[in-house]
Amino acid sequence: MVERGVVNEESKEIKVPYTVLDSIDISKVAFAINVQLTLNDANEQHTNQNSLPFVFPNDFDDVKDRDNLFIYGPSGCGKSRTMVEIISKSSNERTEKIYIINPRNAIGVESGMISLYDLVNKLCEKDVVIWDNFPDGMIRRDTASAIRVLEIVSSRKTMKLLVALKPNYLESNGEIVTSIMPRLSSRRAGSISAISYSGAVIVME
Repeated sequence: MVERGVVNEESKEIKVPYTVLDSIDISKVAFAINVQLTLNDANEQHTNQNSLPFVFPNDFDDVKDRDNLFIYGPSGCGKSRTMVEIISKSSNERTEKIYIINPRNAIGVESGMISLYDLVNKLCEKDVVIWDNFPDGMIRRDTASAIRVLEIVSSRKTMKLLVALKPNYLESNGEIVTSIMPRLSSRRAGSISAISYSGAVIVME
């Protein structure tokens, strides 16, 4: 169950769209969040022969294995592709399921709308959680609500939590990141990091 004090009755009313992948299929992860990996089709097999090139952000190797990663930057800078590459390089046979919140394409074995409370209670330590274009999928998108939702999503220990903040909210993203990261670092055993595509990397141990 979710930690006591993290989820209240109001939190049970927060509903989000989601889809669940029951295997580590990078092409499906990419298709679910609308990332094109190949010259032909975003849902093709991810191979070196036909892959679109990708420029890794600074210090990618230093942060790709972090438990919790918050990525923010302008539109088109590669946030979604970065998440796909992180899953590709860090997931392993121990990964059970990939939960994608706010999918562009609901192609998983389980999809629909779900309360955030129920979704979090499904998670286990072998799962991966992806939320692209946060806070899309939320009805209320003010900073306080966004911070509260991130607290709820982060209240369960998972193999990895990846959140890409939507560039339309850049004016408040800094506040979201700086507000949520200290709280998460005290709540979870894993380290928390954020990649900024302005060139800076924020790492909180």
